[in-house]
Amino acid sequence: MKRRPRKSGLNPRPLPPERIANGFKWQPPAKRRGRLPGPPPPRPEETRTPLLFLDSISAGLEGIATAEVFCLFLINATGAPLTYVGNRGHSAIGLERGDDIDVLVSQRDEYAYHDVEPDEAVMIARYHAAMDADTSLGVRVTARSATLGNIELAASARGGLREGVLLWDTGEPGRGVALRVEGKPVKRLQLPPGFNP
Repeated sequence: MKRRPRKSGLNPRPLPPERIANGFKWQPPAKRRGRLPGPPPPRPEETRTPLLFLDSISAGLEGIATAEVFCLFLINATGAPLTYVGNRGHSAIGLERGDDIDVLVSQRDEYAYHDVEPDEAVMIARYHAAMDADTSLGVRVTARSATLGNIELAASARGGLREGVLLWDTGEPGRGVALRVEGKPVKRLQLPPGFNP
């Protein structure tokens, strides 16, 4: 008699693909629906649009909130291809606070994507909801294109990033984002004249 392997109560979901075309659309905060019923509270209208932004997909194990994994994607909304998106060895860097000590945490997930098309998303990090909840984690991304040049963006949040704008169409970095151009920190990226994504 042949025995079937026993199934555990956990149903692993496959991780999403590393590249997703037209899978994410940015919505201004004033137009987002809240978790509570009724209309959302009034917010100022956002006049800028993102050129590069982050969004995540929940993946991992179904039915267990503590086993949830979030896959973080960088979305190219520049209207032009990015010739390169990658990191320099660390996709997530952070600080974990213990009872009496602070520990530097580093996740070495190297990635490199070439020819990232407009409205295409590429996976840049994965976070574990329970294990990373008390850790301040960040991402560092290098992007190259004819319009943006060679830029590096860095951002962090406790428990890892779930969404956010990295670069606006005005050349300003998103809230809490550090911007470097050709290795030098800048407050605003000089976009070519007449650039319109």
